[in-house]
Amino acid sequence: MAGQANLAGLTSAISGADAAPRPKWGERNIDIRHDSEDNLTSGVVVFLNEDHTLGNLLRFLLIRQDGVEAAMYSVPHPSEPYLHVRVQCKTKTVSEAIAKAFEDMEELAHTMGQKFIDSCDAAAIPIDDRSRRAVGLEALAASRAGSSAKK
Repeated sequence: MAGQANLAGLTSAISGADAAPRPKWGERNIDIRHDSEDNLTSGVVVFLNEDHTLGNLLRFLLIRQDGVEAAMYSVPHPSEPYLHVRVQCKTKTVSEAIAKAFEDMEELAHTMGQKFIDSCDAAAIPIDDRSRRAVGLEALAASRAGSSAKK
């Protein structure tokens, strides 16, 4: 009985006024915290409900970009649903660097999907049209054709 009372007190203390304020999340569960209002080239991007899978891939794609000096990530605690990605740039804003990393991630996913389908075709492993559409290769091919026609 006493253990239950202590647990109830602990729960109310955690969820009470002393708890850290909740961030105001945007539609995409991302919060960009610049180091200062006049410096948009460095800061921390906080993602809600993401983990090391996204963090490691974003870090890898960010450090490959021209104009990005440093990129690192951390998951502050396994029981908290936050991923922090620290970005420091020379010639672009944090938002531009993150947006480019997501574009590169999409391109990488399409490339991997194409290689998978090519490998299956070479090994005579049947893949239905639904699976081919799921990879999204038609959309990527159409966008590439449109961008190369503009050049």
